[in-house]
Amino acid sequence: MKLAGTVLKVIIILFFLAAGVVSAETDSLLNLTIIHLNDTHSYIDGSKEDIKLPRFGHVVVNIGEAGALATKIAQIRKGVRHSLFLHAGDMAQGTLYYNEFASKLNVCVFNYMDLEVFATGNHEFDRKPEGYAEFLKGILFPVVTANADFTNDKHLNGFIKPYVIKEYDGQRVGIIGLITEETPKISFSGEDVQFLDNIQTAQRYINELLQVGVNNIILLTHIGYDEDKALAQSITGADIIIGGHSHTLLGEEFRALGLSPEGAYPTVIKDKGGANVLIVQAWKWGKVLGVIDVGFDKGGNVTKYKARPVMVTTEPFFNKMNEPLGALDTQLVRKEIAENPLIELTVSDYGLTDYLKPYREKVRGFSENVIGWAKEKLIHIYVPTPANPTGSQVATVVTDAMLWKTRLLYGDVSIALQNAGGIRADIELGNMTEAQVKSILPFKNTLYTFELTGKEIKTVLEQALNHTFQSSSTYGSFPYVSGVRYYAKTNVDKTVNITAIDIDSNGKWTPLSPSKTYTLVTNSYIARGKDGYDLFKGKNNGKDTGLLDSTVFTEYVKYKGKIELGRQHVFLQ
Repeated sequence: MKLAGTVLKVIIILFFLAAGVVSAETDSLLNLTIIHLNDTHSYIDGSKEDIKLPRFGHVVVNIGEAGALATKIAQIRKGVRHSLFLHAGDMAQGTLYYNEFASKLNVCVFNYMDLEVFATGNHEFDRKPEGYAEFLKGILFPVVTANADFTNDKHLNGFIKPYVIKEYDGQRVGIIGLITEETPKISFSGEDVQFLDNIQTAQRYINELLQVGVNNIILLTHIGYDEDKALAQSITGADIIIGGHSHTLLGEEFRALGLSPEGAYPTVIKDKGGANVLIVQAWKWGKVLGVIDVGFDKGGNVTKYKARPVMVTTEPFFNKMNEPLGALDTQLVRKEIAENPLIELTVSDYGLTDYLKPYREKVRGFSENVIGWAKEKLIHIYVPTPANPTGSQVATVVTDAMLWKTRLLYGDVSIALQNAGGIRADIELGNMTEAQVKSILPFKNTLYTFELTGKEIKTVLEQALNHTFQSSSTYGSFPYVSGVRYYAKTNVDKTVNITAIDIDSNGKWTPLSPSKTYTLVTNSYIARGKDGYDLFKGKNNGKDTGLLDSTVFTEYVKYKGKIELGRQHVFLQ
């Protein structure tokens, strides 16, 4: 039996099988199928993903549509005795559905799916505590967040618990919620919500559950994959971590579909006492439905598990030009999907689809309003990688648009600065629509201008880069620019130094002067000092232009007519 603060679990001998099954000689007292999502971000219609099938090759599929997920979840539940459906945070934000209808459709969708427990994500605060409270008033499922104290917030006090306990044939399972401690820096949680240490809080409530005889313990976290692994190593008594926040694809088997997972599903980590903790996450936007069957013995130890995450898709299928496949190719893709356990073709739930119909019709109006054309697909990633050394291709267009508009209105604006996390989608090849723009820039930020010296510009960029690599699990702080280019070096201790900054002087690059004052344009989110942009907090010369970033971007696309990749501005070593 588990004992808090000591070696809590019997060491289990694990046998890893090709099917992802782990077994031990001890019979399981409780067999539980855990179904989970995270970071769904209002992607009611799902999203497109280019996958590679073994025989057909590349095909673009639409995965994670709400009705299809509802159908699959219901099918899984019917096939098992005990199931538990969890969501690890960030339903809010991301698409036109949230822009137009706030939390209404998220409430509807997850009430309909019979979600059982939800953990608060940082984006739940995007419309401040009062906006989150509107969501909480409509839901039929409990919300857990242990390391946030809502007592002093008049909007949220009383709505959220540190944990809940579920019971299955007399066996109890505790689910403890955790949220990233960075929430005050990256969202609008307000001054009345206090955030506590993840590790200390998790251990406190694990101990509390153990003391009342609950030894099957799940941590439902919105802190990120790396933080989940660190958490697992620092505590004792938890069995499983269901994670979110970092949008991490897990499951090495997904490489067979041409994808790039960041670890195993589940990732198995030894806790402080030497026992195994299973860590899982389900990517983002409903692209993967997490499913894991777990067996617990009478001491609360995991005796076996079977991992079976799946991508849920609907027809039609598309080629790389985003054109629907013909009948013959569609038949070939159907056949391959039917043979592949990693992806399933599913019919959308009629009841949910019927409810969503009028909302979809309104959103479709935005989708039909073409504003320009993209010569090629431009990808958005948060930070440069060896495969994509320039980083986000979308960010360059966004910052170019900011610079173009403010120069038209105000003249001498030298630099545009955008955080990676403020951009949320790729630019697809072909026609660009108003709906796409709102998906790319969904946060309704306005543009701010600042008067900064060259020295201050270097400082703010270094602050953002250091926040990115030292404390941010999603890298949303990473700074993209236009009007300047910068060279940065990452050190062994993860600190980052800028080695050179050049400014664009009539098409020629010249060194930025540390003493000269420049006008910089950025968005209202980081202008408030969010995401590690600390220098802006102390500046009193910031001016809100009132220009909405998505409106500016729309005007720029209409002006250009054709969008293509711009110049490289970021050089990371």
